[in-house]
Amino acid sequence: MPKWEQVDLVDNGHQRWPYFFDMKYNRAFYENLKKYNMVDEGEEIVVGCSGGADSMFLLYNLFLLKEELKLKIKVCHVNHGIRETAKRDQEFVKKIAEELNLEFYTINVNMDDFAKENKMSSEEAGRFLRYKFFRQFNSKIFTAHNKDDQAETILYRIIRGTGLAGLQSIEYVNGDLYRPMLNISRKEIEAYLLENNIEHIEDETNSMTIYTRNKLRLELIPYIEENLNSNFKDALLRLQDLSQKQNSYFQKIIDLYFEENLDGDVLNIANLKDEDDYLISLIVREYFIRLDLIEGIGKAQIENIVELVKQDSATITVHKSIFEISQGYLFQRREAVEIDDILKIGENKTELGTFVVESGIKKGKNSIQIDATKIKGQLKVRNKRNGDKFTPIGMKGSKKLKDFFIDERIPKYKRDSVALIVDDEEIIWVAPYRMNEKYKIEKETEKIVSISLEV
Repeated sequence: MPKWEQVDLVDNGHQRWPYFFDMKYNRAFYENLKKYNMVDEGEEIVVGCSGGADSMFLLYNLFLLKEELKLKIKVCHVNHGIRETAKRDQEFVKKIAEELNLEFYTINVNMDDFAKENKMSSEEAGRFLRYKFFRQFNSKIFTAHNKDDQAETILYRIIRGTGLAGLQSIEYVNGDLYRPMLNISRKEIEAYLLENNIEHIEDETNSMTIYTRNKLRLELIPYIEENLNSNFKDALLRLQDLSQKQNSYFQKIIDLYFEENLDGDVLNIANLKDEDDYLISLIVREYFIRLDLIEGIGKAQIENIVELVKQDSATITVHKSIFEISQGYLFQRREAVEIDDILKIGENKTELGTFVVESGIKKGKNSIQIDATKIKGQLKVRNKRNGDKFTPIGMKGSKKLKDFFIDERIPKYKRDSVALIVDDEEIIWVAPYRMNEKYKIEKETEKIVSISLEV
């Protein structure tokens, strides 16, 4: 347990805190650090710092723990290249880092150019570039998102159009991102800085209404608070909390479905056809999330895939990847790789399974016995080829392997990985389904070979 977690914050009725920080606001900050286990003794952490009020609040409060926890703090600043005062901000943060004897790292980027090149908004481009820079250090990343940011994010997503997933709150801990200020308001932050004479800079872009988020913060939210609901931000956060609970409930259902129906990247969707479209859409979305392909898939495409799920067969293109729906399965189509391995006496580990070849009769669940004198040339294991055919045991004529797969209800996604035991001329065994009539043991058979598939 970190030392600071063991410190009693009350001493004779008075809070006992490190030097120059206000008790009320920092109590929430430090309680969040403790509650969400955000920092451990001796850790290296990255603090994203613009020099604005929020990030200075974050930086100073973490700095207060530096000696106690032996933290190695890296102050990171991104110059987005969109303001005349950007260089001033960069120098300001550098100065503060030097005064606090902290490591300082900075990078210059052109947010607007990157946005145009990658067809995204300026806000999205800025966020992408910031986190790309922060993640170079392979450390926990602390950012200054606060209570007001949460409310603005919810409203922004509602205006753009979102479902339950989009109304989820910014998380205190999300992977390598740590946000210890989510229950602290902007007013509290500004009051804290004023009371403790902590310097910060004003970002003039925060007052520019050309950015959607600024319009919400400066115009729409104040109008609603003044004319419609003075507690509008709290109402948004309540909506967020309710949505998160509902989403959590649905996620449990989805996780259970995937646990029972997902095999690698193959999803059994046979029992989805009669389900509600909304549930199908959640499962489809989760499928592409798990394949790391959800980026760029919009509501319209999800709805289209939902309709295709109800069909017996369909082809879907997602980010240049082709998916198929066939025989109740959704799976990604891949180029078949030809596999062709020689089998020798003993154990043979191959990409299509482990096969044991032995002399004599060795009966088992997944094994065959064949007349060794009928083997022409080399014994091998391979996967299917165009035009394959064989004579299933019990039949007189040959049958196309493709038709055999259909009759045996072997799903398309499995067919490229079905092992075929062959010699130089024919398929001996479609393992573990059926052997070839021509290779069965006869009364006059003198030499027998057993082939087993280990499962």
